[in-house]
Amino acid sequence: DVDASWHLNTPFGFDVSGTPGEVTADGEAQAATVVEADGQVTSRAGVALSMFAADCLPVLMADAQAGVIGAAHCGRKGLQRGIIGATIDAMVAKGAAPERIAATLGPCICGDCYEVGDAIADEFDAQFPGTFTLTRFGGPGIDIAKAARMELAKAGVPADSIVDSRPRVNAASQYLYEDEELASLCAADGEGEPALADRWSTVRHSMCTLENPLWYSHRRASLAGKAHEGRLLALIMRG
Repeated sequence: DVDASWHLNTPFGFDVSGTPGEVTADGEAQAATVVEADGQVTSRAGVALSMFAADCLPVLMADAQAGVIGAAHCGRKGLQRGIIGATIDAMVAKGAAPERIAATLGPCICGDCYEVGDAIADEFDAQFPGTFTLTRFGGPGIDIAKAARMELAKAGVPADSIVDSRPRVNAASQYLYEDEELASLCAADGEGEPALADRWSTVRHSMCTLENPLWYSHRRASLAGKAHEGRLLALIMRG
């Protein structure tokens, strides 16, 4: 609950991601504030809830009538531990109603690419029936976006209140086939075919972080033997 701990601790507001605090009169920065959580809620206007991801699924939620917003970072373990339901429960405690909540799912690794091994896939599918996949790499995998939709439904969020980002991403992607910045990134990142056109030719799911060069992907970077990669930032804010 961001509202329970909100205070000015940086020049730009409240930050619990580990950013150093304001510099005091004696020239020393205040200690960084860190809160470890996969879910965030607020009813404050002008406060942005945000999360980094690079294969995990960001889910952003809002009850416009109650003026309550929430953000859930959904990795495999977080989904299994009920992060979406817990975040919605925290929103409800602040006046939100599940039937009024609108949600949107961000980019994440798709079921065709998220290979996890037999035991993990079976365990996940037992909790979220129908999420087991056979990946394009030949092994068992899971569909975390499908599991997230199941969790939203379980929490009472109407299916027609889940805004699908894919049509907008598909529409925007057509302008990126010859984008110089993205072409330069593909030529230098070492995470796949260096030519942008060749990267696009293998994209089947535009929202998949591993397939689409528009997104950062931990799995794609790992397959390329890289020790680190960038992060996507998902944001939601009340006006």
